[in-house]
Amino acid sequence: MTTFPADLAQACAALSAETIPAGSTIIAAGAQGGPLHILIEGSVKVLRDNAEVASIGEPGAVFGEMALLLGVPHATTVVAKEDCRCYVIADGAAFLRSNPDLMFHVCRTMALRVHLLSGYLADLKTQFADHENHLGMVHEVLCKLCEHPHREVRLGSDRQPGPLP
Repeated sequence: MTTFPADLAQACAALSAETIPAGSTIIAAGAQGGPLHILIEGSVKVLRDNAEVASIGEPGAVFGEMALLLGVPHATTVVAKEDCRCYVIADGAAFLRSNPDLMFHVCRTMALRVHLLSGYLADLKTQFADHENHLGMVHEVLCKLCEHPHREVRLGSDRQPGPLP
C-alpha cells in the first residue's frame, strides 16, 4: 500500500481529517465551488456524464482542483468507493496560494494528466490518420485543444450544448 506523500504531510500538518463513508458523493458535477479534498486513504471513482473515467486510490490525490483553479462548476462527480479519509479544505484557493508544496503537487498531477492524455491522443492520431470519417478528425481536435486562445473555460460539449446543470 502506498503511503501519504512526505512532501504533502508538512503542508497538511495543521489540517484535520474527515471520514467519508463508502457510496457518498464527495463532489457533484455541476456544483459551483466547494472545498478542495486530499485523499489520505481509501478509493474513489470519478464519473463524467455518468461514465466512470477514473478510479483513484493513491494517497495524496487531490479532488476539486480543476473547478477551483478554472473558476467553473465541477465537470465530474467523485464518489467514495470505500470508506475514505480526506483532508477537506474549505478555502482551497487560499490554501493553495499559501502552500507552494501543495500547489507544486497539484501542478505536477495536472501536468501528468495532460502528458498521458496527449500521448494517447497522439497514438489515436497515428492510428486513424488515413480515415476519412470522424476518426480522421483527431488531428483537428488536437490542434484546437493545443491552440485554445481563451483564458476562460465554458463547460459543455457538442453532444450537450450549454453549461452543465
